Amino acid sequence: MNLIDAIFPVGGILKAELRVSGLPFPRLTWLKDGQIFDENDRISIVFNPSAATWTVIIRDCQESDTGVYECRAKNPGGEKITKCQITVSGEAASFIDTPEKVSCLEGQTAVFGCRVAGEPYPLVVWSKGKTKTFTENTSKYALYYDEDLDAHFFEINQLSDADTGIIQLHFKIFMEH
Repeated sequence: MNLIDAIFPVGGILKAELRVSGLPFPRLTWLKDGQIFDENDRISIVFNPSAATWTVIIRDCQESDTGVYECRAKNPGGEKITKCQITVSGEAASFIDTPEKVSCLEGQTAVFGCRVAGEPYPLVVWSKGKTKTFTENTSKYALYYDEDLDAHFFEINQLSDADTGIIQLHFKIFMEH
């Protein structure tokens, strides 16, 4: 049972997960900066019985959500306390321009492009389906960033029937802990 220090962007979704066990199952008390808090229109506390985890979810998090979060689990056998530092700063990842649908003939090159924003700047990840992620340039696939256009591009060369499908774009945010 340990909460982990983390950083979340302003406007993003803050999630802090905690695995809890004990017999009888402990009663949890959640605190921020030493003050008890409960659910409201932005804050949810969700229990997942199959994983025995509790997750605090704060939607549209703001800098004022920064603080020391604490969970106290108590039952007749005793009490355990875990704390973490949550920092809310920066800007949530977002699209400035989204990729558009591309139709090409066999043998042609399909080009997908997008512009993104965020602080810290998000890593753009292109994929097809749930199993194929494009991480490096090959003779078939090209990934690049154009500084003049401030845009990320993904190219599929020499299109064939095997390339038919939905290309997806994801963000990954790496923040220092």
